[in-house]
Amino acid sequence: VGNPANTNCAIALHYAKNLGPQNFCAMTRLDHNRMKGELAEKAGVPYCNVHRVTIWGNHSNTQVP
Repeated sequence: VGNPANTNCAIALHYAKNLGPQNFCAMTRLDHNRMKGELAEKAGVPYCNVHRVTIWGNHSNTQVP
């Protein structure tokens, strides 16, 4: 897995002409989990109590919860 994951996904989609876009997603679970951890710490709650989190942007300072 390389970074940025979203860019790698877009490149794979571009070159895999026989596969539709519904077959692709970026592997951003690590970023998702990190964001949940940051939000839990900031709110003073356990990680498992943070739900419905979405991130935007690539693996960098530009991703936003």
